[in-house]
Amino acid sequence: MWGGLSSTRAVFLVALSIALTVPAHATNNEIVGAALKQLAQEKPISTGSSFADANRDRIRAFYASRSFKPIWSRDNGPKGKARALLRELQTSTAHALSPALYGTAEIEKLMASTQPDDLARLDFLLSGALVDYAHDLLNGRATTAAALDTNKVVPILLDPAKLIEEAAESGDVRQVIGNIVGKDRRYLRLVSKMVEFIRMQASGFWPTGDIAKSTKDMRRALALTGDMALERATSDAPMDGPLREALKLYQARNGLSADGAVGPATARALTKPLAERIKKLKVNVERRRWQNKPSEGAMVYFNIIDQSLKLVKDDRTVGSLDLVEDAALFRELPTFYGTITAVSRPQDGTQSALSLQFSADAAQLPQNSGFRISGDAAGALNGLATILSPQDLATLRGLKPGGKATLSKPVPLFVTYLTAWATRDGTLQLREDLYDRDSVVATKLGF
Repeated sequence: MWGGLSSTRAVFLVALSIALTVPAHATNNEIVGAALKQLAQEKPISTGSSFADANRDRIRAFYASRSFKPIWSRDNGPKGKARALLRELQTSTAHALSPALYGTAEIEKLMASTQPDDLARLDFLLSGALVDYAHDLLNGRATTAAALDTNKVVPILLDPAKLIEEAAESGDVRQVIGNIVGKDRRYLRLVSKMVEFIRMQASGFWPTGDIAKSTKDMRRALALTGDMALERATSDAPMDGPLREALKLYQARNGLSADGAVGPATARALTKPLAERIKKLKVNVERRRWQNKPSEGAMVYFNIIDQSLKLVKDDRTVGSLDLVEDAALFRELPTFYGTITAVSRPQDGTQSALSLQFSADAAQLPQNSGFRISGDAAGALNGLATILSPQDLATLRGLKPGGKATLSKPVPLFVTYLTAWATRDGTLQLREDLYDRDSVVATKLGF
């Protein structure tokens, strides 16, 4: 057919003829870029995000610096990174969030379009959704319009333009989002447990009867929660040794007396519907996001539910101190960052060995706020030795009854209210909501 041409030359001519028939601008984005520029100039940028819109001048300047080259689309439609971000938003339920929070309905509609105006609008919407999603992952939702009196943690404000620029330069949107979540294993462990329970609910394996009254249902539930070996889950035998041992594990995880008997408290815990358990986990995933600073150096960590202080160094617990119960104080304390500023020694040490005075970074606290440590002063000081400076420790060892010393090096403090958490070995710990805060968070956030 090609006469005397060699096969190599023939292939070259075919390729050249095809290349000459393809428009040179087929993979460019000048048309959408022009629509983006028009959209930015005609009216204030509307990204669907109040955080991003509050920085619209910086965002407009960023787009202008790249000659309004779109981030998420080309002239022939959305880029792969646009689809990747949409998938992340659609699966935000894995973080106890909702796709509806990030305008996914409109984004999905625009993703099917090749019209320049639609793609320009899509670009701004995806940028705004990224900013909102990142903010919620970093701080939780209860630091914005859904703010709660029980959370006084100051949100870390992202730089929207910088975040959008990072997404523009990155080939991996998931990695950009992963950097927001960071390496907080406590958060990731709890998220994993929540997803596990959601899958359990979808499977239909969770028993629907009165678990506390049926040893068969009890075995099945305890196997699903990891407290009993799976091979024992199908037995309908009456109460026996293996079932009692599994009950003890379950009771210990739920802060109950681990006696292996089905008393009233254990019966209530067993019969709690799976949906209620999932709601509890969602509430506490949200609370985990309120701890939005890395734990570095020495600090005091107080989970109000525990009613004991954890002494932490470089994100590891190095000791603990039991507290004298103070329901009035514990009921009023919000989640907050603060500092231990002073230590006093009561005149009469029969109730508490020492009292730790603390202040908050950005929260109004009850007057004379202080943690009263139970036990003896010597034992308390031995515990505090793991986090105090040598100078402050020496001062406190010389403190007489009725005396008070201001710390030369205040110790960072974080106060929280967790009713569910996952330990390093993956064990899920659940506690009763002593001060009825879970339902408030659940209602406020629509769980």
